[in-house]
Amino acid sequence: MARIAFLLTLAAVLLLALSPVRFLQELDMGFTFHHDKLNHAAAFAALAALGSLG
Repeated sequence: MARIAFLLTLAAVLLLALSPVRFLQELDMGFTFHHDKLNHAAAFAALAALGSLG
């Protein structure tokens, strides 16, 4: 189950990281910490936690 959650989270992180900001804002998916380093740290922390469970 953790492997599936990891893969889904990885796909979501890639989608959010590679999509233009304007596109995400149009879809009301523009959630952010307003600091690029915090966004990356949160994404990698979630992936690390799920990866360690898998």
